Amino acid sequence: MDVEYSRLASTIPLPEALEPAPKSVVRPNAALSYVTASANSIAKEENEANLRIQQSFDKAAQENKEKAAEDEGGLC
Repeated sequence: MDVEYSRLASTIPLPEALEPAPKSVVRPNAALSYVTASANSIAKEENEANLRIQQSFDKAAQENKEKAAEDEGGLC
């Protein structure tokens, strides 16, 4: 079977290469992207919500550490 594949490989023409895509051009002195005020307020609200969630996780972790420290004494 290897012989048949090698014969086919030698007889089947390979596709021609395509031209590479042109590189994108960056405009010099281009203006910064515009972000609306509503998008900024939404992002600010999301950041505040994420901060509250992170603080609650940190508080729970601290409470767990304190409880583990209390339990280290054991029953003995």
